Amino acid sequence: LMRPTADRAGNIRELAAVLLSDEPKRLVLDGDPERSYMAVLSDDSALDSLWRHGGCELTFTCPDPVAYGRRRRATFGSEGRFRVGGTYPARGVLEVVPASGSAWQVTNVNTGRFVRVEAAFNGSRRLRIDMRAQRCTIDGAAADGYVTLASDYFDLPPGEAHLSTTNGSSTMTWEDRWL
Repeated sequence: LMRPTADRAGNIRELAAVLLSDEPKRLVLDGDPERSYMAVLSDDSALDSLWRHGGCELTFTCPDPVAYGRRRRATFGSEGRFRVGGTYPARGVLEVVPASGSAWQVTNVNTGRFVRVEAAFNGSRRLRIDMRAQRCTIDGAAADGYVTLASDYFDLPPGEAHLSTTNGSSTMTWEDRWL
């Protein structure tokens, strides 16, 4: 039995917080350090060997078979064109401070799909549209009720994305994805 040191005990606590989770966490494999997978530890029986001897073989389940690349960002005005990498559609988060008006809209010009938010904008309210979660917030507060029924949250297919907006300077953040 190895005597735990303060550093080792701290490392065990940090590892346990990540490994012993019901929610998927990012897993980066040595052979592909540019991508990560959302994974859950399948069986915790090997952890005793890890805690005692500092090594073991772990098995993970990946409920989402998609690999995620690094976070990317594109900032644009009323029209934006940017490249989405990977081999699988990305899900972005768009942030904007719309000019004064009663509605704001973003359209994926390539597909015609759009998200329209009908709310009172005054040039200082921050609008956030999360395409993955299909959620909308204004100044951090839930604003899903302001999204019109005709709206259709959209992914960003690999290749050139072409978005247009009603107004304001928008920032789209996403991670390239691979099957």
